[in-house]
Amino acid sequence: MSGFPAEVSTVIITVAISLNPSLSVTCKIAVYVPAAPYVQSLVPELIDV
Repeated sequence: MSGFPAEVSTVIITVAISLNPSLSVTCKIAVYVPAAPYVQSLVPELIDV
């Protein structure tokens, strides 16, 4: 992943964790709570708020 900026790597990791069926809902929430505002700031056109 050396060609990707850190932001892209963070999003990819977040998505991979969210799609991992072996992780509990609590783990997914713990990842999403800090990541959600950051992801929204990257893709504001995709988030209807």
